[in-house]
Amino acid sequence: MQHIRPISGGRGFSLGSIRRRETGAVAVLVALTLIGLLALILLAVQVGNLGMVRGMLQGGADQAALSGAARLDGTQDGIESAREESEAMLQGGRNVVPGVNDGHDLSIAGDAFMTGVWQIDHPENGFRPSTDSKEVNAVRVIGRKTDTANGEVAMFLGGFLGPETVAIQRAAIAAMGACGSVPCHPDTPIAVCQEPLRCGEKIRLAQSNNKDDNSAWTGFTLGHNASLIRAMVNDCHRIPDVQSGVSLDLTNGQDTSVLQDLKVNLTNFLSANACPNIRHPDLSQRTCDDNCKPATSGPPIDVDGNGTVDASDCGMPVTVPLISCQGVRNLNQSLPMTGLVLLVITEVQDKAEPKYVEAIPLCGVRVPGAPTGPGPTCDPSIPVCCATEPVLVNASL
Repeated sequence: MQHIRPISGGRGFSLGSIRRRETGAVAVLVALTLIGLLALILLAVQVGNLGMVRGMLQGGADQAALSGAARLDGTQDGIESAREESEAMLQGGRNVVPGVNDGHDLSIAGDAFMTGVWQIDHPENGFRPSTDSKEVNAVRVIGRKTDTANGEVAMFLGGFLGPETVAIQRAAIAAMGACGSVPCHPDTPIAVCQEPLRCGEKIRLAQSNNKDDNSAWTGFTLGHNASLIRAMVNDCHRIPDVQSGVSLDLTNGQDTSVLQDLKVNLTNFLSANACPNIRHPDLSQRTCDDNCKPATSGPPIDVDGNGTVDASDCGMPVTVPLISCQGVRNLNQSLPMTGLVLLVITEVQDKAEPKYVEAIPLCGVRVPGAPTGPGPTCDPSIPVCCATEPVLVNASL
């Protein structure tokens, strides 16, 4: 019988050696695949970790900015209180941020906390830093994990797949919804330009034929003749309920008789009330009393922000509509109402020229529970315009 030899080709070539080599190649391929999969998993975990840190920093900055802005009240003490509140919220113990920094407080030195001005009606102007308590209405907070603050975020695959560390920072800006509002209908027929108003700073309201006036008499939606306006000065119940966006009938003509009646009202108010007597509106009540004044509560207010409650804070509080006068020189027309403001009238000059009304805007008044979102909005079932709680207006760096 003929003996059949195993098939071979060349030196040591056999089916067994082919199988062994294929097995080795598969093992190498599997190992490389597993390494690749492991790298992808680690990369996914790494990216997820960066997203978590970014989200936690953003959430912490949001909370800190909102909490700080809620403390702004038109005074320097309010700014300091805002700083303390923001720092407490961002540094630790009151939110999830400490987990981002290995359990340590986040440093918010430098420009990580800043007060400033945010124009709700003109967000394109951005955040303008300021420490002037009379104009500050917003807080900006930045949460950082950078080489200059708190250290960059370490990467699991640093030096192998990308950089060893990554810098992350997130910012939030919270602003008050309006310069001041009360839960009542207007009680005095003066429409005031919102642009020059600064909390606690006395303003001289001029109603004349001057094209640069900062206020105007208004009959609201009922016209703008002098007899109607005078009747509203003497009986606030003649004033209709109005809300944001309604068109107001304005007249910038000076009227001595209206000023005289307003001065009588001021004199009578001051003689009947001990000074200082201005208190915050009781925001738990959305109705006004028979005198058209909102219910008030709390201690007397340092209206002019000079640090003490004294005779300079005396005046007659009135609720008047706001209008936007930006780009408008002639107020003898109709303009939409943008909100309400509580003014404290301190003087009425009805004889010598120039005739005027002096008043101090009482700002920082807001309505808890009003709908969020920028601008002076309120419950649509209530025909008034209220300020919102602080709202986030910008959450990007």
